[in-house]
Amino acid sequence: MRTSRSEDLRRSVRRVWADSRTCRSGDLFVALTGPRFDGHRFVADARKKGAIAALVREGSSVLEGVPIVQVDDTLRAFQELAAAHRRRFAIPVVAVSGSNGKTTTKEMIGRVLAERFTTLVTAGNYNNHIGVPQTLFRLTKRHQAAVIEMGISEQGEMSRLCEIAAPTHGVLTNIGPTHLATLGTIETVARAKGELLKSLPDGGTAILNADDPFFERLSSWVNGPILSFGFSRRATVRALRMQSKNPSSSTVCVGLSGRKHGFTLHLNVAGRHNIANALAAVATGTALGVGVARIQTGLARYRPAAMRSQVRHWRGATILNDCYNANPASLSAALEWLAEVKGAGRGFAVLGEMRELGGQEAAVHREMGRVLASRADYLMTMGRLGAELGAGALEAGMMADHVVVAKDHGELAGRLRTLLRKGDVVLLKGSRAARMEHVLEKL
Repeated sequence: MRTSRSEDLRRSVRRVWADSRTCRSGDLFVALTGPRFDGHRFVADARKKGAIAALVREGSSVLEGVPIVQVDDTLRAFQELAAAHRRRFAIPVVAVSGSNGKTTTKEMIGRVLAERFTTLVTAGNYNNHIGVPQTLFRLTKRHQAAVIEMGISEQGEMSRLCEIAAPTHGVLTNIGPTHLATLGTIETVARAKGELLKSLPDGGTAILNADDPFFERLSSWVNGPILSFGFSRRATVRALRMQSKNPSSSTVCVGLSGRKHGFTLHLNVAGRHNIANALAAVATGTALGVGVARIQTGLARYRPAAMRSQVRHWRGATILNDCYNANPASLSAALEWLAEVKGAGRGFAVLGEMRELGGQEAAVHREMGRVLASRADYLMTMGRLGAELGAGALEAGMMADHVVVAKDHGELAGRLRTLLRKGDVVLLKGSRAARMEHVLEKL
């Protein structure tokens, strides 16, 4: 590593930052590079925003007069600096991962912990090899706890994220068929996610889904206390009774091992999958000494993020907007929610393709088509893989005139507009690349 005016940097750097758009006075700007971007192009922009220096790749051309730190690998340096910064704080750090529900669970846990601690929470889904370090640089002396979301698509990534964040607690929401294009099988998904548990310190607490088929295997990788959540009797935190009066709220009676009486949660979300996320938050709060009353208050304050379990209304129809992302497990949960909300009425599954399923993508879409035929009355979709959904639905008995495979969002919206009537329920879901929110915009 080579530096320019290093003594000045040691005295003056207030923050390490990798986004030139939000740089401010006193920042060390890190010029990261990737397939579609090169941070070295934005050193001047960062400088104008107040950055006092730039961390750049060895041999890079930079503006004359800009103090620089030169390294072989700016990403690696960024991560190492974040790891060093995190280790300045002796606080509980909760890492949240899993195949589905990561962001919702992270936000719920953040709400619960905020009732007792000043808590840093990952913004949005900044959960990868860049987002995790960027989040850790937001840690300050005032923080008493942190909740860090971790998303991966390859083996070894989780271990690296844990090296950086040094979590004291690990939450795995579930294991499902995600990122199969890179991970291959659900067993490999379990091993890759399970790296989180193996990375916990001796005595570190794991919060696991008692209803997950991989629960026993995941538990065997934990060298500390385990708190489990779910609907089965073996769960430490268990849903005893559930009631949803409308599509956007639910009431849950929760049983907690060692506690004689249950307690009630009032949630601003509905669906079994969201209740499971809330139970994970209860378990995490319990592990960190948050009392029941504070847990109840925190979860009552949670509101779903954009395009995640949001409920809207259009001309008397109910729209379940869950289109931020999709994989087979999350789609199955959302279809269950659709079936619950529609009851005896008409349910429309308006679905985009699911990505990153590798060579299994066609077969998985066809199978999900078969599944949705028993939970929805209409399927409206688009694209090559959408046609596989339609084929599966037809095989399972859905009527041909109830299956629409459109060419684009506009056609989907137009067909939906002609079919919808008061009392109908629509589920909107698809991978991020499918941009299914455009259907709602065009209605």
